[in-house]
Amino acid sequence: MTTPPARVITRNRDKLACKECRRRKLRCDRLKPCSSCLRRGDETSCTYQPPAPVADRSEQQSETQARLEHLEQLVQQLASQASQPQQSSLSLTPPSQGFEAGGSGQHNIVGSSWDASCYNGATHWSAMLHDIQELKLAMPIDDMLASNSQIDDDDESSGVEILFGGATPLPLDVVLATYMPARQEVDRMISAYFRAGAVKAPFIHASQFRRLYQEFWQAPSEASPLWISILFSICHISANALKQHGNGQWSKNQFSVAAAHCLALGHYFRPRNVAVEALTVFIQAHCLTSRELPSDIGALVGLVIRLATKMGYHKDQSLFQLSPFEDEMRRRTWSFCMQLDVIISFHLGIPTSVQFPTWDTRAPRALLDSDFDENSVQLPPSRPAEDVSHMSFSIAKHAFMVVFEKVLRHTLSASPDVSELDGLDAEIRAVFSALPEPLKPRPIAESVVDSASLIVTRLCVSFVYCKCLCVLHRPYVTQNCPESIAVCYEVASQLVGGFTDAYYEFTAGGQAETESWFLSAISWHDFLFGIMALCLVLCASTCGHYNPTLDVQSSLKLLEKARKLCRDQEQTRHKDTKRVMVLLDAVIQRLGVRDAFGLNLSFNEPVNMQMNSTTGGTGLFQNAAPWDSMWNNDEIMTGIAQDPSWKYFQQFLNVTVAPEL
Repeated sequence: MTTPPARVITRNRDKLACKECRRRKLRCDRLKPCSSCLRRGDETSCTYQPPAPVADRSEQQSETQARLEHLEQLVQQLASQASQPQQSSLSLTPPSQGFEAGGSGQHNIVGSSWDASCYNGATHWSAMLHDIQELKLAMPIDDMLASNSQIDDDDESSGVEILFGGATPLPLDVVLATYMPARQEVDRMISAYFRAGAVKAPFIHASQFRRLYQEFWQAPSEASPLWISILFSICHISANALKQHGNGQWSKNQFSVAAAHCLALGHYFRPRNVAVEALTVFIQAHCLTSRELPSDIGALVGLVIRLATKMGYHKDQSLFQLSPFEDEMRRRTWSFCMQLDVIISFHLGIPTSVQFPTWDTRAPRALLDSDFDENSVQLPPSRPAEDVSHMSFSIAKHAFMVVFEKVLRHTLSASPDVSELDGLDAEIRAVFSALPEPLKPRPIAESVVDSASLIVTRLCVSFVYCKCLCVLHRPYVTQNCPESIAVCYEVASQLVGGFTDAYYEFTAGGQAETESWFLSAISWHDFLFGIMALCLVLCASTCGHYNPTLDVQSSLKLLEKARKLCRDQEQTRHKDTKRVMVLLDAVIQRLGVRDAFGLNLSFNEPVNMQMNSTTGGTGLFQNAAPWDSMWNNDEIMTGIAQDPSWKYFQQFLNVTVAPEL
């Protein structure tokens, strides 16, 4: 007996955009002709698909009613059968025993793809699911339109799939005609990018870029697709991270998609001029503008590191005859790639792609772009450390990332060498001590006369320092190491407190609203990591590893502020935020009870908690989904999700909630 072909469900909705805008994946203003076609001088191609015929509404309603009645009958029939004792056709043998019995036993594994010949009767749940699907088809078209339009708006492509062959890249002239705004708009975005020292890639030299930019506008189609990709990535950063919108009406990811088209056209995966730089800026743009990094970002970082190594960026004494300018630019490029690799690897919880013992490229010099150019015969000496510039930020991160990679290698090792702990701690503190005074941490309230760029630079450097120490000492907190507990408590408190104090200064009206990119996925991940580390120290204190330097009351207030911030951002952030919120609720409840009643609780003691009935509160996990259901194998796994501390937290997450205290 052949299985009837599955019914293909298509969306019955009008095509509201013109055909050309749909083909090019552009936002259409639905005029006749639309502004996109006008800008391309292609008014004749601006045509719209005629609306699909709409069925009579009364006919739809009657069909819906009939299917609802049939569904109700199925449920009633199933309920009546369940109330009658009968021999089930399903085997009650546990799966492990059933498989040990060999192939003689018959197992009706409902809903499994292992046995396509299983017969499911009309009262089986699969029949009801089929009816529900049919019911959706009978829904009014207006509702479907509203639902589908919401999905379309939220599921906008970022262009990453183009790099992996998910879509065919458009020809270069089509990309330029479709995605490139007027020069005046591009000029403003480029200007905003070069003014923002904290986000400008150090290997994009101002005078060289100016020359190539002028040549591009003289003959756009003759420029290298890889260089044009850099231009589009800069526009993407300016439009989304720096909020340089201008008068354009472009979509959020328009420039990112254009950059991906150009990368694919330029064969970014092959050793070519500016291939490493173009792919690196594309990755940086996603880090600066995404609230959740694309799942393929790790693969792109690994690819760019391999490509840079293939082209010799990891060796200071290159086999190529390079000018001093080119040599310095390659150092800046390798340094930036290395930093991205370490940061994103930590974010994803995986080892770095850079093979650190194999490279000897020196750190870039502390030079402004005005200090040298393409015609320089030799490089001038580095500027003094006190002369803070965008290169000071890059050099400071370079020094921290070299040590941070050692820390990650130590903590991710199958058998970490405890004897390395003191040496790595000393290296981290030595890098921090060598920082120029203007880059050292300062409370946001004491930064009122500083530029937004300097404020965000200080925060980034401070977060890197705190992360290095926290990642290094965290594994030893649960081993009752007093020094590690004290260090972890101090830096985790600085990390969480620094983020909560500065968060609203990066929103509209704040001191650093022009640097809102700081609130992207990377910094938010650091914030969640700091919360987990602080909770870990506080949990360890309830196990008897109490350290007199811990101020539990102040820590609880800090965690309350962090919980409020997480709750405000819960719907727009990665699922890790919800997981950390569950942990926060448990820790705050437990430590709050202990602190209020002077109890000395241990992990082995169940805690009886009851919220104040007058406030309408409920038990700790009364309305929460089971913890295991929060983990989804299909989503991108981050370092937060893979953190081994969750096992230590499990007893907090399984707190017993009793009706009375």
